[in-house]
Amino acid sequence: TNAFPAYRMCLDPEKESLLVQVGDGIAGDNSRFIADVISRNPGKEAIFPHVRADAAAGWGAGGYNILRTDMPYATFQSQKEQWGKDPSLIGVGYQSGEIIGKHPSAVAAVDDINNERNTASHRRNAEVNKIVQDTIFPTFTPNDPWEIIVGTPWVHNDVLSYVESTGEYMVVNTPVMEYVTEQTPGSVWYPEL
Repeated sequence: TNAFPAYRMCLDPEKESLLVQVGDGIAGDNSRFIADVISRNPGKEAIFPHVRADAAAGWGAGGYNILRTDMPYATFQSQKEQWGKDPSLIGVGYQSGEIIGKHPSAVAAVDDINNERNTASHRRNAEVNKIVQDTIFPTFTPNDPWEIIVGTPWVHNDVLSYVESTGEYMVVNTPVMEYVTEQTPGSVWYPEL
């Protein structure tokens, strides 16, 4: 959820991306990481030399804007306005009121919004699932962004279970491995995954 959004944003710099995580702090940290890839990574520079940070439009905790340098600024802004009014990237916690009204068009990533606190009871877990269903997922339309839902399983009816139950997502599981040495993997801790 860090490298791919940066790549996708550089492919279509006029579009908007949204990163939703368990809290505003971690979402801000990962948004800043993605922004650093776009503004400082030599690999990005080699592949997308025409995509740059747009500090004049905003480059910080309130959102990160990028621009194309291979066209006039006014032309690029006109293209960007067709997709919306938001920054190129914004990261927020799943309970943030800032989610309302966002409509990402490049990447919509929901990354590890469950934790030990919000899955500790059926009621709290159901509240998280309701936020995903009624607040977060509706932001993904009408712009049809690349949707990425990532997480660690906590309980059988958590967000990952809910997302899988919709039948609308390709599910990929990566089992946790116990390593005997750094070079030799041991047993799989959760073979049912």
